[in-house]
Amino acid sequence: MPLLRLLAWLLALLLLIVAAIAVFALTFDANRYKPEITALLKEKTGRTLTIDGDISLSFYPDIALQLGQVAVGNAKGFNDEAFAEADNARVTVQFLPLLEQQLKINEVHLQGLKLNLHRNKSGKTNWQDLLPENSSKANASAGEAMTSLLGGMVITGVSVQDSQLHWQDDQQGKTVTLAPLNLQTGTFQPGKPVDLRLDAALTQNEPPLTMQLSLTTVAQLAENQEDFSLTDLRLQVKQPERLDTNLRGNLQGNLKKERASIPDLQADVILDGLGKVTLSSKLDVNLAKQQLNMTDLSMNADVKSTEIPGGQLQQQSSGKLSLNLESGKGLLDLPQTEIKAAEQQLTGSLQVRDPLLPSRVVDGKFSAAQLSYPPFTLQQATLGVQFTEGQVKLTPTGTLFKGAYQGEINLDTLQTPAIFSGEHTVKKLRTEELLFALTDDRLVTGALDMTAKFDSVVGDEQAFKQNLNGTIDLTLNEGTIRDANFAQKTREVIQLFEKERVNEVGETEVTFTQLKGQWQVKQGVFHTDENVMLAPHFQVKGNGDVNIVAESLDFKLRISEKPKPDNADGLFAPLHIHGAWDKPSYELELDVLLKERAEQKVQSEVDKLEQRLKDELKKKLNGLF
Repeated sequence: MPLLRLLAWLLALLLLIVAAIAVFALTFDANRYKPEITALLKEKTGRTLTIDGDISLSFYPDIALQLGQVAVGNAKGFNDEAFAEADNARVTVQFLPLLEQQLKINEVHLQGLKLNLHRNKSGKTNWQDLLPENSSKANASAGEAMTSLLGGMVITGVSVQDSQLHWQDDQQGKTVTLAPLNLQTGTFQPGKPVDLRLDAALTQNEPPLTMQLSLTTVAQLAENQEDFSLTDLRLQVKQPERLDTNLRGNLQGNLKKERASIPDLQADVILDGLGKVTLSSKLDVNLAKQQLNMTDLSMNADVKSTEIPGGQLQQQSSGKLSLNLESGKGLLDLPQTEIKAAEQQLTGSLQVRDPLLPSRVVDGKFSAAQLSYPPFTLQQATLGVQFTEGQVKLTPTGTLFKGAYQGEINLDTLQTPAIFSGEHTVKKLRTEELLFALTDDRLVTGALDMTAKFDSVVGDEQAFKQNLNGTIDLTLNEGTIRDANFAQKTREVIQLFEKERVNEVGETEVTFTQLKGQWQVKQGVFHTDENVMLAPHFQVKGNGDVNIVAESLDFKLRISEKPKPDNADGLFAPLHIHGAWDKPSYELELDVLLKERAEQKVQSEVDKLEQRLKDELKKKLNGLF
């Protein structure tokens, strides 16, 4: 029967093929090709290939090639470490699809892969020689065969375990390491989507950084081999005891143009023990120009901390970001920013120039109905905020205790401890409002004009006081001093020219038209050589110290008649005020008064004697002529 003969012939042919494969499998020794393989790589790339383990080939259930330890040497001009090495590599290929010119790889498995990427100071990388610019093209027939074979290529899975990628950039002085690195994929086929999962720990030297990365997505490369997408992209970034970031979106890109975009980027940043920041934006990246742009950017923050006034800060901002990834230069522009803290609300704009550089500059301008830092409340306030290279500058303005206030506060965070300095100017500030806020008492009233300059260290209250230095120039107009002891002492010693005034609640006051003086501050001690208070019928001159560290004062006053053309000094009373500032002592220094009067009497006699001598000398001179 012809059919039986045909079947017998086909069976015999099949047995012959199986026998041939079996003989080939039993006699094949891939290790004898090691010299040829290493020589070929050396010829084509100049690299050294080292294969320490045996090469084994198996045919069941699939064709499998397994290598032991393999290392590829580094490019010429770079260090002696291997460019790439692996502890174990295994590739399995389905046999029958090869007969149909289809390459179906069941698995690519790499264990302990180490890849060292390096860019030197001149900008040359250690992989450029693997991609020669003028490489010869394959002949047409071979190219067609390869295209036919790879066109139907299917890889059912890629597994990279316990591996490491190291990047060293000598131009920027940076090193980045991904280790351990694990990669797992689903079935890979050109033009078809493939599941990807990546887990790695990242460390960086400058700035020092350690984080854990976890990425999942569905990747797809289009048939044109250029367009690609990462659908349902999810990236988690964790920094131990600092933050946990989750990014979501759908990415589209083009390999030839080196561009990618995420039109629906969403990010949640959880700050360990502080709060949460959320972000949404449209992201565009141009790797050819190293440019990143974020438009329709929206940022919201809800942060809690004992260092924040009121314990909580809420921020809402919208704007855009333009950034050069290589230089770090760019601009984060948030023209609409709202900040809420301590039951206060600031509205304004915020800009960050060169956000990736240490020399970044932060510039903000805000306004608020009121800005409080108890016991001070600045009404109809504006606040300028600047930060650059560790220097913080705040410029508040507004109405303070019914007066006009303008300030500048500087903070040098590069010093240890941080250095604080400031300049404050007020016009027509009501001192009774200020003192009531500070002491619950309206001891001194009046309209104050003042310029004060201070510097100190940032720390606790005691350290701040002990290191406080500066100057104060002040003028207080049309006011009163409501102090029973001061009024009593004044009345006792200068009843001749003081006019007493009793206020609406029956308290004795001393009225004045102007109080002015200059103060120097050193290590928390306020010192003045002369303060002058002018009243309708008398004046007070004073000098001394106010110690805010010891909370004490030592002040000497000279209360006298108002100066007259014919009697500049007039009658005066020396008063010494000293002790704790909440309960000062008042002493009339009669010895000083007597000494001063005696010196005045002596000086008067000396003046009379000088005048008499001058008169006698004049008479004698007149007699000579």
